[in-house]
Amino acid sequence: MIFDYFYLHPLVILSLLFFILEFLFQLKNNLSSRIKIMYIFFIFYFFFFIHIILIENNFLDWKKIFFFILFQVFIVDISGYRQEKFLEKIK
Repeated sequence: MIFDYFYLHPLVILSLLFFILEFLFQLKNNLSSRIKIMYIFFIFYFFFFIHIILIENNFLDWKKIFFFILFQVFIVDISGYRQEKFLEKIK
């Protein structure tokens, strides 16, 4: 059976839970976020987490890959935030 070999690490489950809760929190509190781009963002990040789960179950050394990808996502998010703040000052 495929589920006998399928394992989810608690860190992956916790990060997926936080991601879904953050998405629901944004939809509830930020009315301007209810646009198509927000849903596209959710779908892409959800596929990102599915990708992490598949990596986790295929490699013994998955923790290094997991944290490397999370580091990349963190850097991209921070640089996007900084760029937005910089462009607001120019206006």
